[in-house]
Amino acid sequence: MHENHSPRVVLLARTTLFAEAVARSLESANIPVTTILGHGGTAVESLADVHATVALVEASSTVADTAAMLHRIQLVSSLPVVIIGSEASDAELVELIEAGCCGCVRRDAALADLLDAIRDVCCGRAECSPYLAALVSSRIRDLSRDLTGTLETPALTAREAEVLRLAARGLSNKDIATQLRIWSQTVKSHLHNVYNRLGVRTRRAAVAKALRLGLIREQ
Repeated sequence: MHENHSPRVVLLARTTLFAEAVARSLESANIPVTTILGHGGTAVESLADVHATVALVEASSTVADTAAMLHRIQLVSSLPVVIIGSEASDAELVELIEAGCCGCVRRDAALADLLDAIRDVCCGRAECSPYLAALVSSRIRDLSRDLTGTLETPALTAREAEVLRLAARGLSNKDIATQLRIWSQTVKSHLHNVYNRLGVRTRRAAVAKALRLGLIREQ
């Protein structure tokens, strides 16, 4: 990793021992780490206040729980997320990708694998098996057919469009709330409504679809 492009990591972990082990390993590789313990609402919302380039998240006990947590993260942060310690199959990884996962490092991986995953995500790359690539391609085709079959363009309220435009600029929920002089929870509610209207699950997907449909414009 180039010195001028060194990543800054925020680690969201369920256990202290895991957090300390990962943080010390990354710091030994000269990667600064901010640690947040817990997977609850308060811990996830703390991501909005952290200056980082990538979020590492300890996997939950099940793929469904991990996906649910990714959905919560997408409501408050636009950071790319790498899941650590997941034992998901390729098919299950599609679910995690749809939920906002940009990379996944298995529990039996080495430090070099974690560093490669961080580097790839920061550079906009993601390695995957041919089978996983085929599954993702198939899912994209399904989504494309769904979009093609939709005749009506969903409508956003003026406030929802305003919130989404600010989210598209990379502002956190807290920054959006400050700029619009509303509560952070209100921002989260607006984004949740946007996701439902657009039929998406993540902030990135909402921005991409809104731009494609002309509901917001690039700034």
